[in-house]
Amino acid sequence: RDSVASRGLGDVYKRQIPGTGTIITVKGKPQGEPFKEPEFFNALLGIWLGNAPADWKLKDALLGKTAQSPS
Repeated sequence: RDSVASRGLGDVYKRQIPGTGTIITVKGKPQGEPFKEPEFFNALLGIWLGNAPADWKLKDALLGKTAQSPS
């Protein structure tokens, strides 16, 4: 059985499906062809969950933490 990693924000979701790739959907409809490289999924998540996220408050909220920013 394939495992699926999925992260979403509003109506936009990114799913990494082994053997298929990263699929981006908007309001449940796939947008374009899958990105085959797993590195793309990791880089995309890094925008929000990486060591230097675009928005620390959003990262903390996604992880269920009290908002904190780096010192």
